[in-house]
Amino acid sequence: MELKCRFSIISDMGCVRTNNEDMAVLNGEFYRDNSEEGQFTMDESGRMLLAIADGMGGHNAGEVASDYVLHELDSFLLSLPEGMSENDLRSAMNSWVQQSHASLIQQGYDHPEQDGMGTTLVGLFTYESCIWMMNVGDSRLYRWRGEILRQLTTDHSLRNQQHDATLPGNVIVNCFGAHGSSIYM
Repeated sequence: MELKCRFSIISDMGCVRTNNEDMAVLNGEFYRDNSEEGQFTMDESGRMLLAIADGMGGHNAGEVASDYVLHELDSFLLSLPEGMSENDLRSAMNSWVQQSHASLIQQGYDHPEQDGMGTTLVGLFTYESCIWMMNVGDSRLYRWRGEILRQLTTDHSLRNQQHDATLPGNVIVNCFGAHGSSIYM
């Protein structure tokens, strides 16, 4: 079975920053400070990656962190062997997350101008005719179906972690880098 997908990607630095710290990837094409619209056909045997890394503003080198995570994710997913079980895929993905997180922190120690850099990540990928979603941080994945927009991911924020709506929603407790001690997906 083939699945036809339409997409629109827009990456813009906005009005506050002097550089764009965010990046998107779709099927090996990377987007920063540009946009693209189109469609592609996904078949059961193919692999597809659509992900967004939101470099953390207010920290050093968010653009470096988002670039690193997306390029590493793209390479990792393309290198996965065929025939992995669901548990093996989850384990491999979690290992990749931990390794990428640690590498970003180490890169910050090695390059003081990048110390504290971090990024969130949200996306979809296909592996052997299954669609997987992922998120780290407060970047969100939504589904638009039948004129209804539904949030599919949960923000990794202090508000959600503490189940306290009075806490600020912009304090994230999970991201790549930024001196975090652990990370989860």
